[in-house]
Amino acid sequence: MIPAEVGLAYCNKLFFLEKQFRDLTPEERKDRRQETEMQVWESFYAWLEQLNPVKRSKVNAP
Repeated sequence: MIPAEVGLAYCNKLFFLEKQFRDLTPEERKDRRQETEMQVWESFYAWLEQLNPVKRSKVNAP
């Protein structure tokens, strides 16, 4: 997959998880986010760190 597809997959995973939490109370939602979404975010940030964008790409913009 190209980087855009990988990034989109991370976003879709987060939206999927949020959809599962919609019927929970705010406190339960918070707890579930901390249990499940933090792993996705950590994986996403680790993936971002290993990207090597080409010069003058929008990912490299100041």
